[in-house]
Amino acid sequence: LESLAVSTERQLLAVGQRVPIREGKAGTGKAGTQPTVFLFDIKSGRQVAELIHDQFYGGGKEYLTAGVDARFMLGGELLITSGLNTRVWQVG
Repeated sequence: LESLAVSTERQLLAVGQRVPIREGKAGTGKAGTQPTVFLFDIKSGRQVAELIHDQFYGGGKEYLTAGVDARFMLGGELLITSGLNTRVWQVG
């Protein structure tokens, strides 16, 4: 578990974590990590989305340090994920 964020209206929970990639890229055989944010509807507890922030393969620095943080902005209309880079997601 890398991060937790609750939307302003307390309707969504964002959970950031590193998800292992076991197969690796086709033909390389290298495993990796995939910083991912899972969105849950708080009321029902059901997962409503899976946002893949990035993918890293092999044992390089990115593989070892790749994480993900999540924050809701603008009253829950946007989700900002950050790790080695930053992405902005529109929450619909």
